[in-house]
Amino acid sequence: MYYDLVCSLPHLVHFERVRRLPITPQRLKERLRGLRPEHASKLNEALMLLRWRPLSLNSANDASWAESCEKFLNSCRIESLTSYVQYRITQQVLVAALRLKRDGLEWHETPVFEGELGLEQHLRRRWNASYFGLEYVYPWIPEVQANLAEVKPLNLEKTLMNLNWKWLSEYAGAPTFQFDDVMAYVFKWDILRSWLAHDTERAQTKFAEIVNQVADVHSTEQE
Repeated sequence: MYYDLVCSLPHLVHFERVRRLPITPQRLKERLRGLRPEHASKLNEALMLLRWRPLSLNSANDASWAESCEKFLNSCRIESLTSYVQYRITQQVLVAALRLKRDGLEWHETPVFEGELGLEQHLRRRWNASYFGLEYVYPWIPEVQANLAEVKPLNLEKTLMNLNWKWLSEYAGAPTFQFDDVMAYVFKWDILRSWLAHDTERAQTKFAEIVNQVADVHSTEQE
């Protein structure tokens, strides 16, 4: 039981409504020292694998990531962590497939994930089918495909974050003060961290645009 640890973690607001992190990285790290060593080790390993970042499954780095995920699944005996890693693998495989199909390419000849071989074989068989014939299994595929087709990376990011936020919220459910609560909290916190970083980047870009516009106006007036 992790009653004290779970109770010490401040409430997480949904990432679309958040204004700042409710707990700093350092404070969260300090709280997580209350985990048992085996839980702390595997949670940190999973966080390093699943820290929010876009993946294409086309580069050498992504191939290395896939290999690391499979090694983790083979060594981890914590159900909540293996379930979430498997969920993210499936999601990344399908997003990568939709991106390749959009670009007029085929799926990789060599399977990317040994554990997802069944899914990858299905993709090859149903490559020309609308949504690979998987829209009823994964209802989010049409929305992701639309975001990819319209080249709307922010909308795609928001869609994927919402999917993961919902999965983590449903998996943890009502507080049980077990490791599952801590696991869900840490990955939802990571989504907040990434979303706020995107907000900062957008704000900086917008500020630079405004400065440039003011500079242009001032230059024109002087002329």
